[in-house]
Amino acid sequence: HVIEPTALFIKEQLAKTIFPEYDPLYRNDNHSKDPSLTKQKRSKVTGTKCKQVQILYNKIVSLFQGITDLMPLGKYTDTIILAISSFTVSCIYVENIVDIQAHSLRILTELFSRYEHHRDSILEDLLLSIARLPTSKKSLRCYRLPSGESIQMFTALIMNLIHAPVSLGSIINLNIIDTTNELYLLNTYTTAQNLAFKFLTLFFRSCGTKQGEDDYRIVFENFLADLLVTANRPEWPASEILLTLLSRILMTNFSNHSLPINTRLQSLDYLGSVAAQLRKDTIDNDVLNSKENQDKLDQIVYKTLSSIELDEDVMEVYKTDPLRYHRSLVIYLNELSLSDQTSHYAKMFHIGQWLRDINLTVERLTQTLTRRMKSGQTELVDDDVDESMNNNNNNSKPSISIEDEIEMKKTEKFSILKMLSMPETARKQQRYTLDIEYDDICLLMRYLTSNRPFLKTFDVYLKQLAAIFQSEAGTNIRSKAMKCLCTVVEADPTILARNDIKSCVKVGLTDKSISVREAAIDLIGRYIVQKQELILQYYDVLCERSIDTGKMKI
Repeated sequence: HVIEPTALFIKEQLAKTIFPEYDPLYRNDNHSKDPSLTKQKRSKVTGTKCKQVQILYNKIVSLFQGITDLMPLGKYTDTIILAISSFTVSCIYVENIVDIQAHSLRILTELFSRYEHHRDSILEDLLLSIARLPTSKKSLRCYRLPSGESIQMFTALIMNLIHAPVSLGSIINLNIIDTTNELYLLNTYTTAQNLAFKFLTLFFRSCGTKQGEDDYRIVFENFLADLLVTANRPEWPASEILLTLLSRILMTNFSNHSLPINTRLQSLDYLGSVAAQLRKDTIDNDVLNSKENQDKLDQIVYKTLSSIELDEDVMEVYKTDPLRYHRSLVIYLNELSLSDQTSHYAKMFHIGQWLRDINLTVERLTQTLTRRMKSGQTELVDDDVDESMNNNNNNSKPSISIEDEIEMKKTEKFSILKMLSMPETARKQQRYTLDIEYDDICLLMRYLTSNRPFLKTFDVYLKQLAAIFQSEAGTNIRSKAMKCLCTVVEADPTILARNDIKSCVKVGLTDKSISVREAAIDLIGRYIVQKQELILQYYDVLCERSIDTGKMKI
């Protein structure tokens, strides 16, 4: 098979020529561990290479493109898949080979989607490769986002891999809307969730080992920061599920007294970062309903829908469609997928997530209906029964019967499944050119996610932090919890007005540990000056503690 010797040729040329030429850390003479020499070598690397090496590089890029094109066309042997996954994984941490890395991401995503029995080995190879990285490579952010920010190539790959399992498998006719499509999508979405949880568990566990403290922690912290950056970005829906699952792991860890203290402290620290970002996002969402943003969203909907729909009457119907933002996002991702197949997997992940949300909503509605029928209550929909899919005009929507709401959800499910056929329709019309700013599509994405469950978990995390001060936790844990609370308050000082937070501060100010008392003083001293009502609320508390001679400062 021609692809097997090609894979071996690529692997050899990458290791012997491309990597050493483009990244000084891969050169044979690089035996020095002196950081200053490493920086000096890196500074000597320029974009100008000798002509022969540049020709070889371009040929290798072409071979990568060829492998990318061949992946969907057939099934390959385990030997070939292992060879391809090996050299593509090896490209992830090499500098100055952006084109090769882009193809590596696409190839690995395609492999992960099509070869289920290789998924575990690919994830294990990625984690093992972190341990072999020199320290200078563990903070690299080479993957550039459309917004201009950069994240780790490792993070971009992991999110693409989590998207990859969600598909329709061998189902060919996308125009057939039946339970087969729905069940397959939901099952593969569940598979993606399970893979995400398994990966995060292994990754965080690696950070807790003695060796992992140095080998994995830096990459993990950057990974978490990258997830927070990519949350609410249209092409990275996996960031939300990864943050959700990671937060659950962190909450379990810091309350588990059998774990090492360092693991528990790390968990608290990371959870504080997640909670702070959630609070920022919650505050930002308060302005989503402004007239300016609503007008901008209407323009985005019109631009996207008009790219595939010529009938003005249909366009008028779409203007009030409750799923118009979902439809616009799918059209945008279809546009991206014409040049990058990974966007197709992001789209499928979104659709799988929406279907799951609707099914959970229908399940809750059905349970509510059953309870009310037993008790003889009026069968109207509670305000909090469904929030994840109804982003539009929630405040003005009249109460309807639960039976009608269930039927509406089933209709929405049908509409979402029909979105699977949109790429074919758009290409046939050949009107698939969009002129939408990335910031605008991010605004649409924020609007779509503003009522999703993840944003509403802030209170859960905050209460978990607050509960620590009522427990018998060790001094280190209480001190770290107070510092995490400070991180959250920095995102939104108004939460100091909450009674449960004031109670935490009072407990912290009377804690037997000086470090906890100082952290509590820092918490309120830094932020109460921003709100006059907070000064009045905490004045008596500070006066009471001014006689504490154990604190270094007030």
